[in-house]
Amino acid sequence: GPDGVIVLQTELEAIQDPNTGFWMINGVPNLFVTEAIASQCFSPKKLIHAEQNGAETPWNAVGPDSVLRYGRNIIRTLLAARVPNTPAWNSFAMQPKEMGGFQRDNKTELKATSAAVKLLAQAITTISIEDPEYAQAVDAIQKAYEYAIANFVLKSGYLWSENNLSGAPAASAEGLLELINASKALETRINDELPTPVIVCKRREAAGLGKATITWANPEKGLDAVRIYAAPAEFNPKFLNEKYLIGVIEKPNALPKNQDPLMLAIRLVNAGKNKWGVAPEELNADYLAEKTANAAQFLGKKRLTAAVAGEKPVTMNVSSPMGFGYDESEVGNVTIKLYAVGVNASGETTHCISLDAEDEEMTETLD
Repeated sequence: GPDGVIVLQTELEAIQDPNTGFWMINGVPNLFVTEAIASQCFSPKKLIHAEQNGAETPWNAVGPDSVLRYGRNIIRTLLAARVPNTPAWNSFAMQPKEMGGFQRDNKTELKATSAAVKLLAQAITTISIEDPEYAQAVDAIQKAYEYAIANFVLKSGYLWSENNLSGAPAASAEGLLELINASKALETRINDELPTPVIVCKRREAAGLGKATITWANPEKGLDAVRIYAAPAEFNPKFLNEKYLIGVIEKPNALPKNQDPLMLAIRLVNAGKNKWGVAPEELNADYLAEKTANAAQFLGKKRLTAAVAGEKPVTMNVSSPMGFGYDESEVGNVTIKLYAVGVNASGETTHCISLDAEDEEMTETLD
């Protein structure tokens, strides 16, 4: 009953160390125990991302006011416990210095890093954006994401390993997808310092099927990919998202750490399903699941085009007016416009640019 819930909350709060913000095992702060208690007992909402508010999750809260306490101290403790000279963690985090030997200072572990990132992401929701720990945690999450992609994702097959010293796939899918889910890599984040991509776009109709021929001949320094979107003319392009994608063009032979984070996420999710039979939602990575499932939603049964930059044009299917919900009788009165956005491997993007015929330097229309 309610009294039992309040007792449980009170007991859990009583054994949380206020100095570190952690729960202890044998008097030592424990990363995995703390992340488990924080996520399963003190999470009345899902992690908040830029495009959405955190949905209510009362089943992960032991009481009506069971919000994680000591967020600043949790962040400070985590940042001090990283493996030396890395933005990642291992299972020796916060353990006595004499434990671990070589591995303590040289091995980074995916599950530990994932647990730390999830805990950081939860802790920042409990403090003010003006607190110095807020910016420090955001930066730590981003650097941990980039490190994880560069060091845990294997060079072939889009599988991932358990640590930076292993070249073999992990025994289970746990770790990477949850880390991506907690990061901001898939959020829309505009960076005004990124160069505007120069795109050549040609349009044509073929048997009633809209086509676009896109060329990204000379990828600009600082960009790793361009995303191409299609939307009705009356749609405000400021609100474009992955649902409107028709294709992504990446640099040739790009390693995972140099790929569009959304395309990489799609590849990782598919690889995880094929290897371990696990979908991201089964790992509580609901945001990641939604992002990857929504990609190119308005293409209908057509496929998202994944292509390589260069002088060779890339042909993409264009979403039809009916794909956006227009009736067949309205099709002739609906104009579908194309847009491009440059993106780097951290997930930052340029402002959206139009690929319409009136921009003669960038667009050419075929009859």
